[in-house]
Amino acid sequence: TVKGVRAQSAAYADVTLTTTGTVTVGTGGIGSSTQIGDVSIDGTSIVLTGDITTAGTGSGADIVGDIDFDGAVTIDGAVVLTTDTGGSTTNDGKIDFSTTIVGDNSSDDGAADSLTLVSGSGTITLGGTIGVANNAHLDALSINATSSPSALTIPQIGTGTAIGTAGVKGATSIGNAASSSVTFSAASYKFATGQTTVTSAGDIVTAADTKIFSDANIKLDPGTGSLKFTGAFAITATTANDTVEIAGNSLAVDSGSASTETFTITAGASSGTSGGTITIDGTIGGTAQLTAVDLKAATAINLGGNITTNGLSNVTVTGPAVLT
Repeated sequence: TVKGVRAQSAAYADVTLTTTGTVTVGTGGIGSSTQIGDVSIDGTSIVLTGDITTAGTGSGADIVGDIDFDGAVTIDGAVVLTTDTGGSTTNDGKIDFSTTIVGDNSSDDGAADSLTLVSGSGTITLGGTIGVANNAHLDALSINATSSPSALTIPQIGTGTAIGTAGVKGATSIGNAASSSVTFSAASYKFATGQTTVTSAGDIVTAADTKIFSDANIKLDPGTGSLKFTGAFAITATTANDTVEIAGNSLAVDSGSASTETFTITAGASSGTSGGTITIDGTIGGTAQLTAVDLKAATAINLGGNITTNGLSNVTVTGPAVLT
């Protein structure tokens, strides 16, 4: 356990740990309440078992408490990283990962490996993939899921194919109703076992040809914004009781003359022929390059708005359509 002790008017204690080998933060963690300022950990590998909590003062060099990792991070247990002071947003620090994050599922401790990030108005930088290694998934992932106005950029999670390895096997919550935006910056994502919920006050934006796979429910909620996709966008949920919901409009946004946008959602076992529900609360449309919409689910396909393509291509709804 690392704690800082200070007089009321003194600066916060900063923590810097550097090695050419492995840095391990044990179950005691670093910081509690308003004890610790910046935390900087630099190593070839970094193992997190305990929580890290930072804080900032009102002004000066200690105005925020940042958490910075320079090295590959392994999560071993239920880890919470907090730079949100709960007070003035000017005192919320950033959380910065330079490279990959994995779970320590090769250990024999039997404990779930989960990661929760709480930064308030501080930025979160995820510099590498999450759970992209054999048997290295997280058992739960939460990124500013409670309250934070910060924009989030999410890298690749899992191997991102229908038969690939999930990066999170458990509940995944990304963003909240105050997040300014959420961007999926990679082409592939794979989740399993628990619901995946992505929430934003503004747009949810995907990279070109983004594919999202899960064997559980998926919900994308862009608030007053829209889901904005480019290229061949697809969501596939693979078990009979799955629900895929987009709580807003879905818009193709690439206006390039050579671009081709497609929108495909499949929910249910056996490629959407057994069970599964799709709910689209808003419209599907966008630029004139939206060339195809393909929705497939055996239980219900709930449609809440117009579907508009470029007028030359197909809209295919395979399953019981419900106009909501």
